[in-house]
Amino acid sequence: NTVIDGITEYVNPTPNIITQNQYTGRIDWEKGEKTRIFGRFTYFDDYSFKTGLAPIAGEQNPYGSINPVISWVQTLSPNAVNNLTVSYTRGHWADARATNGIGNISQELGLINTSDNPGGPAVNVTGYSVASSGYSSVVDLENNFQFKNDFSMTKGRHDLKFGVQINNRRAHYNNDAYGKGLLSFQDVYTAACPLGNAACTAAMHTAGLTAGGLAFADYMLGAAGEARLQKQGAIYNASGMYYGGYAQDSWRVFSRLTLNLGLRYDYWTPWLNIRGMAVRWDSSTGNVVYALANPLDYLNPTTGFGRNAPLNPGESRAGYTTGKKDFAPRAGLAYLLTPSTTVRSGVGIYFDGNANLNQFSSVQSGAGPFGLALDNVVAGNEQLPPILASEQFPAPPPTAIAAPSTTHPISVRVIGSGYYPTPTVYQWTFSVQHRPGADWVIEATYLGTHSIRSNQFVDRFRPYQPVGARANVHIQQRRQFPGWGSVQTWANLGWARYNAVTTSIKTPRWRGLTLMSWIAFSRDSQWLARY
Repeated sequence: NTVIDGITEYVNPTPNIITQNQYTGRIDWEKGEKTRIFGRFTYFDDYSFKTGLAPIAGEQNPYGSINPVISWVQTLSPNAVNNLTVSYTRGHWADARATNGIGNISQELGLINTSDNPGGPAVNVTGYSVASSGYSSVVDLENNFQFKNDFSMTKGRHDLKFGVQINNRRAHYNNDAYGKGLLSFQDVYTAACPLGNAACTAAMHTAGLTAGGLAFADYMLGAAGEARLQKQGAIYNASGMYYGGYAQDSWRVFSRLTLNLGLRYDYWTPWLNIRGMAVRWDSSTGNVVYALANPLDYLNPTTGFGRNAPLNPGESRAGYTTGKKDFAPRAGLAYLLTPSTTVRSGVGIYFDGNANLNQFSSVQSGAGPFGLALDNVVAGNEQLPPILASEQFPAPPPTAIAAPSTTHPISVRVIGSGYYPTPTVYQWTFSVQHRPGADWVIEATYLGTHSIRSNQFVDRFRPYQPVGARANVHIQQRRQFPGWGSVQTWANLGWARYNAVTTSIKTPRWRGLTLMSWIAFSRDSQWLARY
């Protein structure tokens, strides 16, 4: 604790309590001369709770996993070995606001249509810390089943490897992030001039006045710069499959040259919500499209709560499809240029279809009636506050099915398109290794990568800035589709490049010491497309 200007201040008074347990068991069984069975079981559990200075503040983070695995290695012949692995992982994690007897604060404040869970709204005031609950309450439980088989054999100058892998991933995702509401306050309505009002700004400067404004004053007025509410309806239950296979040949062409040739195939199925809760954005019409012909069937027991409900013509039950042509060739070589110099090079394509579950689940079923999402953001050029804390949060339409409205435009989180290609990485490398003396080793390596189609979280229709001809235009009229608020989604728009050169020197041992030195130069660039 300390005293500043005669006022007692509390420095880091909030404890963070962590409880952690881990158990591991392992067995190795030499069943026979050619058979070995390996087994392992791991249990891990962690719980942390961080209190806050204010009574309703705090955060809890439990997470853990159970993981049994069995591997069977069978020697089939002097030149052939097979390895079969079966495993299961049951993992859980949570990121949640503190719920230690604080009650329903949002309801007590008069905020309507918020979650019935404990806690209050998250309140952000620029430059200040005010008493509020955390915005998040997320609980994720996943069951992952994996089957993998690898077969290797040597035939003449060829070392051959073949393998297959099948994964089944099942997710139980309960997301109440922003379910209690979020209110943000900036120095907007207590500033001297609205944003973009050139005449007011010029007069202010002429009078020698400053911009003024105080976020805490906006907070006291109840004039919010942002009001957000996101409520999940039915708990998100989905499953996805992965199928992979590969073939590889390490070919010793002659004593100085070895070639490595391989081909892999990957396929990740879309996340399939068992109740058919999926909605995507149609950029050609500026509207949302549901997988279910009647989105309310997800509540209808006669349709198995959406499981057996009819779909809209041409729509998939998941609301989107993924790439099915993900063939990934790889090639490499190692060449002994001189008895002291080796040259190595390689090139390959790699795919990553493991979509970010906690974000993708919210866009797959993030629009009504599956969930309620209200996201109002002011531009700062309005003469009067359009968002007042006392008026939050308005009720959804009678059916809660998302639709455009010129009077009450809503914000949605939806699938960005009906097709998601798999994020792809191209990689190439070249290195030279030279031994100038008996023990000295000098190596120089170049590595380059180029990734495309990486997922980026974007607002597809952010309004144009209130400048120029749009200086006094209402925020909704500055959107491409005025009947909608923000349209948030994951989109395959990002790409990145990475290039690096690394040199290393390794000296001989001297009195038990070995000197190793590395020098690296790298350049990294990323890019995100704008709608």
